[in-house]
Amino acid sequence: MEPADSPASTHDALLGLRGSITARVGLIAFALILPFSVYHVTSGRYSLAAVDLLAAVLFGGNAWSLMARGRPLVPYIVLATSILAAVVASVHFIGAPPLYWAFPASMYFYMVLPRRQAHLFCLLLVAGSALIGYFQFGGPTSLRFVGSAGLMLVLLNVVLGVIGELQQQLVTQSVTDPLTGAFNRRDLQAALQRLTSAKAPRRAVLLLFDIDHFKAVNDRHGHAVGDQVLRDVVALAQSCVRGTDRLFRVGGEEFVLVLDGITVDAAMHVAEELRQRIEQAPLLDDQPVTVSLGVSPLVAGFDPDRWLHSADSAMYEAKREGRNCVRVAL
Repeated sequence: MEPADSPASTHDALLGLRGSITARVGLIAFALILPFSVYHVTSGRYSLAAVDLLAAVLFGGNAWSLMARGRPLVPYIVLATSILAAVVASVHFIGAPPLYWAFPASMYFYMVLPRRQAHLFCLLLVAGSALIGYFQFGGPTSLRFVGSAGLMLVLLNVVLGVIGELQQQLVTQSVTDPLTGAFNRRDLQAALQRLTSAKAPRRAVLLLFDIDHFKAVNDRHGHAVGDQVLRDVVALAQSCVRGTDRLFRVGGEEFVLVLDGITVDAAMHVAEELRQRIEQAPLLDDQPVTVSLGVSPLVAGFDPDRWLHSADSAMYEAKREGRNCVRVAL
């Protein structure tokens, strides 16, 4: 399971850091590129000086805008395009030395662009520079450049892949219960806040359930067996719901299902199916395991706490009426 809207869920490990990276690199790039523009003017290469000056201005302007206003002055793809043009033009006008700029440029593409766009820009950069270089200074140098650039891109993608995997692990650990794999209470608050604060009315239902007499299970069979019962109940709950529904562990043996885009009648059907599956499953050798369930639809004016309290009240009504049943909030 993966929390919605998380950076890792987009498979872009640097998504949340893009603005900070662009601002810092922009200042450095402005300071490094501007002198080259001046040098090209003194050398009579006015077209190349104009390209470098444009790149420096874009870098510096974006860095200022990100630090002052929190948003870029121009889209990142425009910056990437200016860098691509500057490097390829430099190879055309100067020869082999500007090839060195292709390496930091490629890294920059991966820092500020989505992965697929970065692939495309690096391909254009390497292919364009190598093709021009082939006619400028011969095949051997171009081939060495392509080989070294290709190896760098492979290594860069390996590093970004590892960063993405580590980031996903951290995100998963921060929002999931380590015992059962269900989402935890911290992530539940975020999910409920998104639903209750939506401008348009949402059709959603909370299904809160608690394992009946769970303390007796632990006392009689031991905590290892109790932990396995919790994992089995989570597996059964996940088998009853849609892929868009989310299951949270909010207490020792208490769970919440968030059912988005569903009617109360449909949610009651889900709750009853879950109740029956758990009761009929051979989770313990000597007794059935049962749950009590409370169902609460989202009502206009509910905040997360009030919505949870409504579902909790319905669940305790099920407890008072003998357990192993479903009750809906009135």
